[in-house]
Parts: sequence; structure tokens; C-alpha cells
Amino acid sequence: MKYYLYIDEMLENIHGNIDYFSLAGFAISEVEKDVLDATMTRLKSQHNINGILHWTDLRRSKNIWATKNENEIKSFLKDFTSMIQNADLTVFASLYNAKLMKNNVKSKKWFTHSHVYSMKKIIENFFIFLNMKNATTSGEVEGHIIVESSTIDEELKKLFHSVMIFGTDFISQQGLTKFIKNIEFIPKSSNNNLLQIADPMPSELHRFIKSNNRFSANLNPYKIEIQNLRTAINNKAFTGYDNRPDLFGVYIME
Repeated sequence: MKYYLYIDEMLENIHGNIDYFSLAGFAISEVEKDVLDATMTRLKSQHNINGILHWTDLRRSKNIWATKNENEIKSFLKDFTSMIQNADLTVFASLYNAKLMKNNVKSKKWFTHSHVYSMKKIIENFFIFLNMKNATTSGEVEGHIIVESSTIDEELKKLFHSVMIFGTDFISQQGLTKFIKNIEFIPKSSNNNLLQIADPMPSELHRFIKSNNRFSANLNPYKIEIQNLRTAINNKAFTGYDNRPDLFGVYIME
């Protein structure tokens, strides 16, 4: 059985009051990903969304979202949330307080790439997820990681692959490669439906944890729908063998 982990990012913007770097997404089986892909295609068609769904555009009422009225946007958010609730998917996320780190290390030249810490934790937890599936599934289990990258950064690719070469804090290289077979980088322009479903997860999980009741003026009309979406995403978080969402599905370093 193959499982695919779709990952997206939210970069910190300390001057814009976003202190956390967030990497998040979801894992889904090979069979279920085709079902979800088709569901997303139908949803976009029903809501007259052509091409790529950009979550940032929705939050800022830009492009296609500027042409939709309040009821149309509420309807989309409800359907998008229902799709996540009904899908057989598992959420993984890793957030760390970038402001705290940068306040304590004054020179940026000493920092590794911002993705490395978070990706180590997600790869580690994805390995645990695959290990659990292997214990309950007949046949070989293998994982594939798909990362959205707006610009295919060669340094970033090398750093991700280095995690697979050297392992994480708790899982050896031999362990990781037993189940995780490859990491693929796909640009946003590829119009991948599954990455578009992952797109809101880093930012909405961050806001669920840090500011669930704060909304900009243009998003305030959709406060309930967005809070429901955040809850739906959080409720899908992986919890490990021991029901520890703080360690597995949504991991926060602060």
C-alpha cells in the first residue's frame, strides 16, 4: 500500500505579526487520493474556480475571490470543510517560533534553512504513521512525500534529501528509507489538486492555535466557516500509538 504526504508551508512574517514558521499537510492512501482528487475537481467546478486554488487570494479577496459575493464564499468554505471532514486523510504539521529563535541568535548566517527543523519532525512522524500502517496492513507499505515549491530551490532539495541520508533525532536513515521512498518537489503552477487542499493547512493551523478569534475585516463575515475549517483540519491530526497530538500530528516548538 502506498501513502502520499502532501506538504505546504507558511513563512514567518515577524513584522506582520506572524511569529511562527509552519509546515503542514496530509497523508492519504493511493486509492483515497484519487477519490479526493476527483472530489476537489468537482468542488472547483461547482464553485466556478478555474485553474489553481490560491488560499492567500481567498484570504485577501483577490482575483477570482473579489468577484464572489459573501454567500458564494461561505458556500465554498462549507463544502471545502466537508470535503476534508469526509476524506480519509491524516494531518501532519510542525511549527516553531521563528521570532524567538531570531531574537536569541542575532546573525542570520548561523541559521540552517527554515524548513529543516520542521521537515525532520514531519518526516519522523510520517515514518511512525507508516510503521503503524505496516503493522495492520498486508503487503508492503511505502510512503512518498510531495512538497509544493513556488521556486524549486536547489538548496532546499538538498536539505530535504539530507534528512533521508542522515535520519532524524529519533529515526535512523535505515528506518526512514525502509518506508519512505522519495521526496518530490512540485511547483504551484502544476495545478495539483492535492497540494491545493494542503495549501490552507499551515496558515489555518497556525491561526487555530494562536489566534482563533482574530479576523481581518474582509474575513470577519466568514469567521464561523473558517473556524469550522480550522477545527476540521486539527481534528484530522495524527496522534500516534499513544494519542499524543502534541507530539505527532501538530507539533509546536516555542
